[in-house]
Amino acid sequence: MDESDAVLLSMLEKLEGASVHGEAELSPADRDLFFPVLLGHPRIFIGRKKHLVVTRAMDGTRLKAELDTEGVLHLELVPAPPGPEGSEILEGTHGRWRLAGDHLQLLDSLPTAYEGLRKGERTVAREGLATFLQREMPLLERHVRVEPGDRLRGLQFETMAPNIRVELDGLLSGISCQLEAVYGKESHILTGMPGQNEGMDAWMPDGADPKRYRVQIQFFVLDLVVYLTTQKNLPGAADL
Repeated sequence: MDESDAVLLSMLEKLEGASVHGEAELSPADRDLFFPVLLGHPRIFIGRKKHLVVTRAMDGTRLKAELDTEGVLHLELVPAPPGPEGSEILEGTHGRWRLAGDHLQLLDSLPTAYEGLRKGERTVAREGLATFLQREMPLLERHVRVEPGDRLRGLQFETMAPNIRVELDGLLSGISCQLEAVYGKESHILTGMPGQNEGMDAWMPDGADPKRYRVQIQFFVLDLVVYLTTQKNLPGAADL
């Protein structure tokens, strides 16, 4: 018995009512747990002699992802072909398989949150697109074949470094300092308090270009304040 057998037997033991010395009847819910364990296993048989090859389908379900002219992402699920005559589609809770002769093929294994794609298109607004691409897209790529369109491939992300405006007031015995990060026409007051500058490192849509996003650089404000208070030209205001 090798490692692939050990994983298979361990899964059988977990199935309700299953016995490694007898038989196990799989419900549709059990398929989600059991079938993935069979992927690539070299010794799966139907009966005693018919070898069953369990693989991921090369022509499985596809997820088309493309931006429209306004920068909104559209997700459309394209079902896999039914396969040769006599093929059977097996539905699981989170996935679809195709049994065609001596081949059992995984078509997709969509996470529960995206099962709605089977019923129709889904969109992602510009404001949430960067987060979706960073967190959700890698997850989807593990479960379905994602096909990005030309506009999506052409997305541009750029880092914006601000000018820092410093305003100092008071005497050496008590100096107040205000830091302002200026990004063109937009500005933010910076503080040294934890959590006060949250959101400045989020990717923001560029209003002039639906394919461009920008992020603002955060600064370690406390270090900058310490530096400024050691300088002699106080008080006043300056741009850095």
